[in-house]
Amino acid sequence: ADFIAERLMPLVNDRFRTVTEPEGAMAIGTSMGGQASLHLLLRHPTMFGGAACLSPAFQPATIASVATSGDLLKSKRLYLDNGGDDDNANVRVPMFDLFDHITPKAQWNPGYFIRNFNQRLMP
Repeated sequence: ADFIAERLMPLVNDRFRTVTEPEGAMAIGTSMGGQASLHLLLRHPTMFGGAACLSPAFQPATIASVATSGDLLKSKRLYLDNGGDDDNANVRVPMFDLFDHITPKAQWNPGYFIRNFNQRLMP
């Protein structure tokens, strides 16, 4: 988290035209990256306006950090998605579908994450 906030973000902001306010930066990741995204938001709230955690692998320390964060997350945008059924689109996602993850085209199919992320998180 510190490397991204203290080294990578300043480098990107110096080299590219970016929105540097927290509202212009979101952390996003899947699995352990979902935990890392939330950790990044909790550790550097002045740099990030929110986090999207897709199928996060939350560890007890991360959950404890959220529980003790007080009002920190009230001003942030937080998206959590473990995937699954989508009643509005009559889509049923099986608990585990090997062919959804191991195919000639891709090792992972993020379709429902991308659709939900765009509809619910982006203004």
